[in-house]
Amino acid sequence: MVSIDQFVDTLVPNDAISNYCLQIKDLLQNLGFTSRIYCQRSLIKHPDILDYRDFDNPESRIIFHHSTFSPLVSKIIEMKQPKILIYHNITPAAYFRNDNFPYYLIFKEAERQNYVLRQTKFEAVVGDSKYNLKVISALLSPVKKKFVHPPFLTLQFKKSRQDTLPIDDLVKDKYFNIIFVGRIVANKKQDDLVKVFEYYSKFINPKSRLILIGFFSPNEPVFTYLYQLIKKRQINNVIIKANVNPEKLASYYRSCQLFLSMSEHEGFGIPVLEAIYYGVPVLSYRIPAMEEVLPPANLFDSKDVQKVADKIAVIQIDKRKKNKLIRDQSKILNKFQDNILIADFVKLIKSSFNL
Repeated sequence: MVSIDQFVDTLVPNDAISNYCLQIKDLLQNLGFTSRIYCQRSLIKHPDILDYRDFDNPESRIIFHHSTFSPLVSKIIEMKQPKILIYHNITPAAYFRNDNFPYYLIFKEAERQNYVLRQTKFEAVVGDSKYNLKVISALLSPVKKKFVHPPFLTLQFKKSRQDTLPIDDLVKDKYFNIIFVGRIVANKKQDDLVKVFEYYSKFINPKSRLILIGFFSPNEPVFTYLYQLIKKRQINNVIIKANVNPEKLASYYRSCQLFLSMSEHEGFGIPVLEAIYYGVPVLSYRIPAMEEVLPPANLFDSKDVQKVADKIAVIQIDKRKKNKLIRDQSKILNKFQDNILIADFVKLIKSSFNL
């Protein structure tokens, strides 16, 4: 029986890359392949998840997920087995230079590892967005087979979607609720979100609320700055939640009237697609990854707080424009249908490994 094994640095619950790895494993096993996941660290317990140092199968085909600095890179370079690289993006180290120097050093090393990967051969390179494929292709030795293949997003949505979920207790009132989902790190610019919300809630709509959901460490400078910004300016109605389970996240989405992103760097906009799935209108600062998943009407180029707040006001006041935005953005979900994504991935695997 043919083995196709995956390598990824870390597996954690309710994480997009981790979910993708688990779904690939299940798909490969359903197709009749032997498939396990090898990693440095896993917070998910499963008999098919093993320590990467225990791998010993010279006949296996390898799928390597690359998204951070990892000792797995050295292991991958040494391997002689046929390999596919799936690149999920690495945040530029420059975003961490001023507020988290240890992170800066880690991400600088991750950037170096992108070049180190030139030392090995890949049968194919996959980006989960056009932007990611362009970035990694420019760094590697020439590769004949290149693919864009997003994660199995609709599979994740179906597992988390429960239309009978109650509206969250925090947002049962008639406030205008603005949500952003993403880890609190420098590149995602939650501080810019807070500044926009400060203007909007002060001068346009005092009955509004900002909900920030995503992992954070209270001791990291970026979170300390965000907390002090809110406290110093006495900005009310800002809710910050760490990671929540899929059911709770679905409840938050269903409770909000707008998803707003001021992020300056993303590899792939999973939370944006989640918001679209739940019928939440989306506005986003224009960056390459967002241009792939949003129509032009959803994007803006200026971070001027008044201009962004005015765009929010249009969503709040003009129901016709809001509904048109929702209709137009929902069309992108046609690209992420289960049957299309799975069929394309199977073709990708068979083509790359000559199966």
